[in-house]
Amino acid sequence: MRKGSTVLFAVLAVAMGAASIVVGTEVHDLEDRLAGIHRDLAREQEALHVLRAEWSYLNRPGRLEALARRHLDLRVPEAAQTMRVSDLPFAARPGFVGLDPDWLPPLPDPLKVSASSGRDER
Repeated sequence: MRKGSTVLFAVLAVAMGAASIVVGTEVHDLEDRLAGIHRDLAREQEALHVLRAEWSYLNRPGRLEALARRHLDLRVPEAAQTMRVSDLPFAARPGFVGLDPDWLPPLPDPLKVSASSGRDER
């Protein structure tokens, strides 16, 4: 009986050792994979940081204004280029419910508007 239990414990010890080696190897592989993911993440965050800096540089208002002046033929609109909403083709359709083209928002009372904030103080 002692010999059988000794063999059984020896087999269990060998099995536990083998399992420990397999688990240790898997943990090591997963740690390497995790380290690689962290490296990739850091690289992507750095690339994103560079792209944001480039975007900020390229979207500077002065640069965009210079490019617009150079490449776009923009001019100040003339009075003849304006039209009423009722002159638009979709507004001329029967049954169209839209804004009244003669409607203007009410102007604020100049006596009740604060000069410092420009807001209505009612």
